Amino acid sequence: MLGGWVIGGQQELQQGEIAPHSVRLLLSGLTVLAKVTLLVINISAEVAEGHDSEHYSNSTEAMSRMGTAAAPSSQKS
Repeated sequence: MLGGWVIGGQQELQQGEIAPHSVRLLLSGLTVLAKVTLLVINISAEVAEGHDSEHYSNSTEAMSRMGTAAAPSSQKS
């Protein structure tokens, strides 16, 4: 019932068509929207992963520097 309001009510099929033009147009639009949505989600996940690995890399680098800086002083004692 709601679908009729969205695609314009009763549609007639032409010879050889699977669905009316308005239905195919609606489905094409939804397909494009779904692909764009998945692309945005994928890009944002990649950006978040890049920030996480960068933060992890900087943390381990700082920890290793602190470890090497502390090591010579402990050897002098």
